[in-house]
Amino acid sequence: MVDLKPFESDATHVPEGAMVSTSEAARVDVARAFPPAGGGHRRATIDHDRSKILVLSTYDDDPWSVLRCGEALSAVLLECTMAGMATCTLTHMTEMTESRNIVAQITGTVGQPQLLIRVGRSPAHEQHVEPTPRRPLTEVLEIRC
Repeated sequence: MVDLKPFESDATHVPEGAMVSTSEAARVDVARAFPPAGGGHRRATIDHDRSKILVLSTYDDDPWSVLRCGEALSAVLLECTMAGMATCTLTHMTEMTESRNIVAQITGTVGQPQLLIRVGRSPAHEQHVEPTPRRPLTEVLEIRC
């Protein structure tokens, strides 16, 4: 049996430069809530978020439909990465019936919204931060026989 250990947020594992500043977070309409970095004004020349939101939907919640949606997600993320774009999947918007219905109403779809993807570009000539460190597998996964 595979047992995932409980997730514990630990900001010490995320470098300060990889975290969004409070001013950046304020410019994004649809995003995940992460702890902001300091109170810095990084990217002050960017006045508003120019990302776009994509919605992946299925005709129903049949397991095969959801699987195909996952395959489509994989293709979208890979294509965006190859095009030099940044992505952020937003599944919390479709976890509750009420918000899922709102997404369906806004997009005008008769299907079942499965997830949203925020797609944008990093500012040109920006120094990229180092990859965040990863915890050893033994800290996050336990296999019991």
